[in-house]
Formats: sequence, structure tokens, C-alpha cells
Amino acid sequence: MQYHARIIRALTFVTAFSLVVAARVGAQSAQAFSIQVSGLFIGFGGSAYSEMSSGGGGEAQLRYTSGAMSLGLGYQYTRHTMEGEEGHMSNSGAFIEPRYVFSTSSPSLAPYLSARLSLLRMSGIMEEDSNGGNVNFGGGILARLTSRLNLDFGATYGYTRFSGGISGSGSDLVLRAGLAIGLGG
Repeated sequence: MQYHARIIRALTFVTAFSLVVAARVGAQSAQAFSIQVSGLFIGFGGSAYSEMSSGGGGEAQLRYTSGAMSLGLGYQYTRHTMEGEEGHMSNSGAFIEPRYVFSTSSPSLAPYLSARLSLLRMSGIMEEDSNGGNVNFGGGILARLTSRLNLDFGATYGYTRFSGGISGSGSDLVLRAGLAIGLGG
């Protein structure tokens, strides 16, 4: 529990600090392609995941942006424990994430709506790995730091389902804080 509290405090601090910095910078990212790395915090809900802890981790993605729409393809990893079990489990896999960014009068902050479809694998302390995934919807805020750097703070909520060592369906909440770096001219 203390580990998760530290992750949440760190993400909150980075978010607050970055928003203060971004409020003073007016440039927008103009590159069609970008790479993004983010810290993640995932909490599972529902009876199928009642014994699974929330977990921290990270993701990396390549994004293509055209106007207000962008599409990200990436890989995520988080680490979890099970109540009464020794050791850790990994929750990892590929995802696709379309995003729509709203234009605002702010030169440095832009809200967005997003969706995410993930194909995931749980492995580790169970005798059998679990395969599954999730469908999430949510949004966030992009904070422009320079013409090539954006901070991304987002949250999604959705439906998750696994079969195998852990079987069943439930919900998941994903919190993210990341940095996107524009590529090319």
C-alpha cells in the first residue's frame, strides 16, 4: 500500500509542477510523429480482481498526429501482487489509442478525449498465465513545453477481461503522466 501511495504522490507532484511550467510556455508541437514515455498506475475492480493489488509501471508509444486526431501504438507494463501470494505478477501487452484534441484559447494547454484497446498478458506467480485485455475511454490534458515537447496527463476507465490463471471480467482505472517528444521537421 505504501508503494502505491508513493506512486500517486509522485504523479501528483509531477503533474502540478509541469502545469505551472507549461502555463509559462506558449509553443505547440508541430511534428506528425512523436515518441511518448509515461508512468502508469492501474487499479483493477470487480469480483474477478478483488484479490489483485493496484500496480505501477510504464508505457512507450509511437504517435501519428494529423490535425486534431492522433493515433498511438505502444506497449505497457505494470506490476501487481495477489492477496495471500508471495511474489509479483506482470501485466503487459500492446495497445492502440486514438485521441481527439480540442482546440482552446490557451497556447500551452489542450484537453483531449481518448480510447484504448489493449491485448494483455498476466504472468508471474500463477501456475498458468492469463490472456485478455481491456477497452477504456477517458481523456486528459496536453501541456506544451516547447515546439517538440509535450507533457501528457490522462486517465481512462473501462472494461477488462482475462482467461487462464486469472479468469473473469471487471473494470480498470488507468492514470498516466508522460512526456512526448516530436520527431523530424
